Amino acid sequence: DEEGNELGDGVEYTYEIDLTASAATYEEGSEESVVEEEEKPAEIISVTIPAEFKLEDGKLSASVDMANVKQTDDILISEYTILPYFGAGSWTEDGYIFVPDGSGAIINFQGHFDDSSVYNQLVYGSDLAIQTELKSLNTESARMPVFGLANANDNAFVAIIKEGAAASSIEASPVSETKGYSSVSAKFNAKLISKRTMFSKSSNVQTVYRLSDEINGETKFKVDYYILANEDANYMGMAKKYREYLEDNKILTKGVSEPAINVDLYGSIEVKANMLGVTYDKREALTTYEQATEIAKSLKDSGINDLSLRYIGWANDGVTNVNALTRAKLMNVLGNKKSFNALTDYLSKNKINFYPDVDLVYFLKGSNKSVAKTVFGETYYKYQYLRSVYAFDLTGNAKSLSLPSLIDDNAKKYLKSYKKLGIDNISLSTLTNTVYSSLKKGKSEYRTQTAEILENTLKEYKDAKLNIVGESANAYSFKYIDKIYKAPIYCSGYSCIDSEIPFYEIVLHGYISMTGDNMVQSIDPTTTYLKCVESGMELLWLGIYEECAELRDTRYDTLYGTTYTSWQNDALNKYNEYQPLLKKIYDKTIVNHQEVLNGVTVTEYNNGIKVYVNFTEKDVNVDGVVISAQGFNYKEG
Repeated sequence: DEEGNELGDGVEYTYEIDLTASAATYEEGSEESVVEEEEKPAEIISVTIPAEFKLEDGKLSASVDMANVKQTDDILISEYTILPYFGAGSWTEDGYIFVPDGSGAIINFQGHFDDSSVYNQLVYGSDLAIQTELKSLNTESARMPVFGLANANDNAFVAIIKEGAAASSIEASPVSETKGYSSVSAKFNAKLISKRTMFSKSSNVQTVYRLSDEINGETKFKVDYYILANEDANYMGMAKKYREYLEDNKILTKGVSEPAINVDLYGSIEVKANMLGVTYDKREALTTYEQATEIAKSLKDSGINDLSLRYIGWANDGVTNVNALTRAKLMNVLGNKKSFNALTDYLSKNKINFYPDVDLVYFLKGSNKSVAKTVFGETYYKYQYLRSVYAFDLTGNAKSLSLPSLIDDNAKKYLKSYKKLGIDNISLSTLTNTVYSSLKKGKSEYRTQTAEILENTLKEYKDAKLNIVGESANAYSFKYIDKIYKAPIYCSGYSCIDSEIPFYEIVLHGYISMTGDNMVQSIDPTTTYLKCVESGMELLWLGIYEECAELRDTRYDTLYGTTYTSWQNDALNKYNEYQPLLKKIYDKTIVNHQEVLNGVTVTEYNNGIKVYVNFTEKDVNVDGVVISAQGFNYKEG
């Protein structure tokens, strides 16, 4: 303190920051600006922000009490950044920033001199109620509310956004031409800003910005900072501390199931058809219930004994819901109840896990009162983007988002119907990875409320004794799911990012089973395969029974190459190569990870096994272990 006394744990400091400014007026026509202080009273602009800082339990806790922020009516504060330069690193130092972009990303202190090179992402992904007219980048999301900074002097910190995560952003600013230090911090978004282009087809183009209503339902923005030192002052130490936090709060518990080869099967899709000159949507089967059974038998008979199936588009309207789901109804185009029961019976007898996928968020049609709105009062539609020009594809059916407040009620109705099928497993992919707002003025539902609704719905399904799997899952879902399909294995690759790390996998491995991207649609299947090996994840394949020609001229033409017979042999070969190693490490914790050579990584598990992965095109020798080009090897401790 000011008297030189040492401060200890448990000491609480509360500051009320009062920002008061005077708006001066100037005399017109004067060569110099003269303040008329006596003739007109100054306009007072006042903001009071209650900020609280605590030293407790080995951490620094920083928070802003949102409920007690005071401001004059003409002030519109859209965001609050807390401790923006805590632990900032100089451009003369060796060190880096960690951000949870995708699997995880590193931004070095040195080597950046571009003022526009800044990382700024909403936690749990961008808000879908803010439409982006053009999309030229396929970016990853920040799935974990955590960030950190480390320097070369064995000092580091990891920060966890403990309250208000769904309304927060993580912002990292590297060294630039105008700033000689790197920094990372969390920002609380009290309002969301939407942009819209007006009169785009005329010469009088205008851009309109509109703020959402003030956030409601959130009272505190809180970030906990944990100081790390010595051997823990790195991204491994950050991952360990975050994992410890999740364990202490009973979010993560040990107990993963035996590893498997995972297959996503597509059931029914809608295609355009014509009758008497009238165009309509027709349901078409890609994999019937009987064919799904045949695929499972074929894979098992080929030698794949460890198998798990997720079935997408298996009920109701197929892959895309026409209306919000409230009950489970089998599809005639895929078969009858007898053939569906035959599928589930075969899978159960052969110990093949079966996860029917259910989308409780998206649908094509809904009343004006049941769909999410933009801040302009318009229904939000999710379009596919044209790869050629990055703009909306207006030829396909655009999907609406359910009003967040209706999700829980619809989910309860659906659960009652689903339980009658006698299935103990379910895939709730969109509940685990889709956080958004409905921003209609006066009736807004902010993304913090949506995240809470989604988590409560997952809890209801878990309490109903269902085993749940998710997809690219956000942290709020970790407590309720047994497996994560398509866990992020890449980062976005922004210009400010220097390297990617498997932070997401380091934290969760041994607690929640994970798969990487599906091998069939991957741009680089070899790299995807090696990424899975690097962090001990299961493999995923995407399949249909019918020939891919059925997909021509449909919105599902991206499924080309997925006919299961075209990849079955490759799946078997990789199963035979990788499964023996995976069975040794699937339930173990990652205790170390590093890049020992350029393009060569080593991952160590708590049973002593070290896995060496070589992403380069040349054979290498590390620690006496030979790793072939674009291959892997391991040794036991």
